[in-house]
This record gives sequence, C-alpha cells and structure tokens, in this order.
Amino acid sequence: MASQDWAWRSYPLPDIPLPVENWRVTARADNMEAMAVLILSGHHLGFLPEHFARPMVEQGLLRALNPALFCYHPTFHMVSRQTARQGEVVSAFMQDLLAAHQLQAPRGQPD
Repeated sequence: MASQDWAWRSYPLPDIPLPVENWRVTARADNMEAMAVLILSGHHLGFLPEHFARPMVEQGLLRALNPALFCYHPTFHMVSRQTARQGEVVSAFMQDLLAAHQLQAPRGQPD
C-alpha cells in the first residue's frame, strides 16, 4: 500500500495516524465527488465516508480495503453566534441536527 498513489483532501484535517509509512499523496481534492473520481480512475487510493461510498460499493465499483485498519473518525463541531435568542430557522436546524445524531445540546445552550 505504501507504493500506491493516494488522493487526499486539499484542506487541513486533524492529525490522522495512518498505518502506511511514507505514503505518497499524488492528488488532492476539496470535495467527496472529486475524491471519488480520483479513486474510481483506478490510479489512486483514498478515503470516502461510508454513506457516500455505499452506492458505489453496492454497484461493485468500489470496495473497502481492510476497513478495520484504514479508517478514521473525525470529530465534528457545531457552532453558532451567541445571542440572547436564536432565530427560529437556526434553532430548528440545530435541534434537527442534534436529533439526527442522537445528541443533546450542552448544558447552558439553548434547546
């Protein structure tokens, strides 16, 4: 795997310890669609979120290579402007996002 060409994100990601030493990044992409094109070309290995890759896996176009070893789980943060009162749209979006991920608003934050 170390001798393969890898595609990677063009924007900074948290430090992710990869199990391949001296891996060779030869292409960069700033979105999942572009990353998928690079991987589908057959010239690069790379990471895609499972939910995004699933249809291509089901069609036999992609497959995971040792997913227990080659994976990472980034942390996402939600931030908003601190105001006395959130707008209804922002508040509804935040509630839906938290519910979709089965999370609760931190203490002291508007529900």
